[in-house]
Amino acid sequence: MLTLLTSMYLVVRAVSSRAEPIRVVVTGAAGQIAYSLLYSIAKGDVFGKDQPIILMLLDIPPMLPVLEGVVMELQDCALPLLRDVIPTDKVDVGFKDVDAAILVGSMPRKEGMERKDLLKANVAIFKTQGAALDQHAKKTVRGIGRAAVQSLLQSSAKVAVVDLNATCGEQCKAQLDAEFGEGNCTFIPCDVSNGDALRDAFQATVDKFGRLDIVINNAGINNEKNWEKTIQVNLTSVIKGTYLGLEHMSKEYGKEGGTIINVSSMAAFLHSPHQPVYTATKHGVIGFTRAMADASSHGEYGVRINVLCPAFVDTPLLHSVEDEDNMGKFVKFKDDFKRSMTKFGVLQPSLIAEGMMRLIMDSSLNGAVMKITCSKGIHFHTYEPMSA
Repeated sequence: MLTLLTSMYLVVRAVSSRAEPIRVVVTGAAGQIAYSLLYSIAKGDVFGKDQPIILMLLDIPPMLPVLEGVVMELQDCALPLLRDVIPTDKVDVGFKDVDAAILVGSMPRKEGMERKDLLKANVAIFKTQGAALDQHAKKTVRGIGRAAVQSLLQSSAKVAVVDLNATCGEQCKAQLDAEFGEGNCTFIPCDVSNGDALRDAFQATVDKFGRLDIVINNAGINNEKNWEKTIQVNLTSVIKGTYLGLEHMSKEYGKEGGTIINVSSMAAFLHSPHQPVYTATKHGVIGFTRAMADASSHGEYGVRINVLCPAFVDTPLLHSVEDEDNMGKFVKFKDDFKRSMTKFGVLQPSLIAEGMMRLIMDSSLNGAVMKITCSKGIHFHTYEPMSA
């Protein structure tokens, strides 16, 4: 099974190609979940057996004595890859020049706390951490991780990652090679808004692996100032990616069939004054996908075409609404966006990966509109039949 993913938010950290240590921050480092991860990180299970590590342990001030104990335990283990362990309660120190961020820290539900208050508190925590990534981490660190790619590779798929950022893409491939073995993943640098380059990326994928079975069109930007670019990336590239996927998978062309997932957004179901063009592109992705699913069914293409609509996911895209260079005059509505985040919550990437895998594996789904939200998890939008 071969999968091509266009502009996935894949890189959660950058792997150094040299023997220099990489800096890894773990938030909520005094908690049980983080504690269970630290030893695996320090002994090379996460970033490779040849990659030295500097661990930055970040937690709130009352937990500093606990962190000191964690530091002593790790140092007593004399792990050869562990160059240093630095406990801190200061966000700017914890995220300074990090190559990787593992965001575990969150607020547990307290007795008597309503769910909306819990969501509000944790949205604030992850927003602060996301802002710290943008401000203090190395620029090679990206937002949500490799959950979808990991799920595919764990299912014995071979994956081509297509992205504009060549540095991050190569670093992502190196880490995936270390985890899953060489030959299962390839990286193809490409601007998906360039039709010729995108066509070449599809052909390069087929040339390397011999076939194509799954296409995930996930390229997306949020730029209301350069709104033409937003249309090119968010909608036009999805249309081109779908047509190219059909060329390589449709039985109409003598191929064996396959699956296409186009990624939209819950923004398509909301009125979003802060991002009108982004919203329009996501509406367009749903309409195009449903129409193409019908075309595939009537034309007997053998290709299932579905659309996935996640709510807020903690990525750099989520924080771009505060940047006037991205939002232009609509930046004045950023507080409305923040209120929506508080209301709907922020998703974890593992749930997005679960939704993608369901769309891939369930052969009964064609033209499905999958929604993923904090309140309802994975569910499907239903449309009333049109009456005369």
